[in-house]
Amino acid sequence: MPVYEYECKKCGQVMECVSKIKEKPAWIPCMCGYIAKPIISKVADMKADWEPYIDENLGDEPVEVRGRGHRRELMKKAGLEEVSYSKNRAEIREKMEHWRIEAKRRRKERE
Repeated sequence: MPVYEYECKKCGQVMECVSKIKEKPAWIPCMCGYIAKPIISKVADMKADWEPYIDENLGDEPVEVRGRGHRRELMKKAGLEEVSYSKNRAEIREKMEHWRIEAKRRRKERE
């Protein structure tokens, strides 16, 4: 599946979304509460299932991810879940609020 890049106009964060071409979302939620819109990029970096990479978004410390299945395991251990952007907007807003609260809690724990 193709990887699409989205940029938040409010905070400038660039995010990636893997989606079928027919289901490419017009926008995705950003952690700051605003929406990120698609940007045209050169070539998105696709990771093969067998190519390990470091993910800094699965907890307090960066972790090596060895594939999609391994990423799902790590997400489950961290209490995270993948969000399908085909869900209705109310569900997405609810998830965004949960993410904001969780991010604030983690920041306070680090301090």
